[in-house]
Amino acid sequence: MEIYEEYEVSPTTMAITFNNHTMYQTKIYDKHGIYYCSRKGMNLMEEGCLQGGSTYDGRKKAVAHLKRFKQRTPIPVIPNEGVFAFPTCSPTNWNCTWLFYRHIKEFKRINHETTIVTFHNGATLTVDISSATLQKQIQRTESCVVLFSPVFGTAQPTSVLSTQF
Repeated sequence: MEIYEEYEVSPTTMAITFNNHTMYQTKIYDKHGIYYCSRKGMNLMEEGCLQGGSTYDGRKKAVAHLKRFKQRTPIPVIPNEGVFAFPTCSPTNWNCTWLFYRHIKEFKRINHETTIVTFHNGATLTVDISSATLQKQIQRTESCVVLFSPVFGTAQPTSVLSTQF
């Protein structure tokens, strides 16, 4: 178990999820491995946005204004580095998982409310979200990738919309 007190969201971050542990509240799926952190996932997201040049609230308000998304708003965390994430439920929910768009290879429905996500590096994560809602979140995030790319129209979203569900 690798523990990071000061993990920073980066282009290698694949998912941030709740970890049911008294000391290590967050489990981080990274391209280089799985890490645990004592800090809350929401704190990591807020700091990631600051690294990207804005606050979390600023990013959320910008997306809500430009795209009219009211709930489960995708966040351009560090848009200049292609780091975009979306929540599986309300970010205030203790069980919220943040999935990082660029790393999702495919997903498969397990049951009505559970989906397994496969990342490009072969790692998998089971999340409490229907496959239909996950697909919608991916589509919404793709629209943010195009909108917030450093040079408009040059983004090349990695679509996973053809995945079975």
